[in-house]
Amino acid sequence: MTYSNPAPGRISSRYDLARLHPVTGEVRPHEGTDVAGPTGTPVLAVHDGVVTRSETLSPTYGRLQRVYVSDGSLETRYLHLSRRDVVVGQRVSAGDRLGLMGTSGFVTGPHLHLEIRVGGRAIDPEPWLAARGITLGVDPAPGTPIPLPTDLPEDAMRRTTHTRTKALALPLAWKTLPVNDKGHVSACTTVGRGTLVADLTLTGVPRGREVQVRAIVVESDPDGKNAKIVHRGSIVEIIGTGGSTFGQIVAPFELAKIVGRRERRVRIQALALDKGIRLVHLTTTVDHIPA
Repeated sequence: MTYSNPAPGRISSRYDLARLHPVTGEVRPHEGTDVAGPTGTPVLAVHDGVVTRSETLSPTYGRLQRVYVSDGSLETRYLHLSRRDVVVGQRVSAGDRLGLMGTSGFVTGPHLHLEIRVGGRAIDPEPWLAARGITLGVDPAPGTPIPLPTDLPEDAMRRTTHTRTKALALPLAWKTLPVNDKGHVSACTTVGRGTLVADLTLTGVPRGREVQVRAIVVESDPDGKNAKIVHRGSIVEIIGTGGSTFGQIVAPFELAKIVGRRERRVRIQALALDKGIRLVHLTTTVDHIPA
């Protein structure tokens, strides 16, 4: 059988049955290998087979896009895609494009999560592929650009960064966080879809206690007032260290077009469980693809 390297890039996380998850902070099995690269990097089938899954999961899973390819007892799984180019039941050969690398799901950056399962059991992809002449994590030769498609919505992606440095006391209730020192609270207002990444620095969080953070989508007046929540993202728990506590939330979002003078906006909320907690720094990065 012929085999193919699924994507160029660097290995950002290896197969590890007791890995600390970089987003949730939980210790749980990482049953594959992550290869990081630019959004839009082609993801190729490792082997011949039939597509058994090609789907986008619900918002609970961050709209994770994934493709599974099976050939008898051998199955390969390709996760966190930005686009899927195959359908269930389609037969593919090694080297065929399955989709494009991206940031769907709960991630800290664009990458491919590759799983290999034999007889239903996950195995370490690196030695299995190495035994078949494939080395994961191989970058292109110096000076050789990664060939990216030119017909992607990602070509129109816009990045916006907001920074807040003024300290803010957090009450014992969900509070919308200002994303800059002027007090603006909306991280994005333009119709389309994208990913919100927020890096927070907190003080006063007792060791082992937590602050909960989430992204929300609100429908509001054009000036951002009279807002009602139309979507709540998954809650991220930031665990206190007793000193400066750092946390990150990665949240995909979609902003629909509203008839009339109402708008959709993405915001960040935090909930303190103890008194005396302060937000001392916030950096918000929004990668947005207009509709």
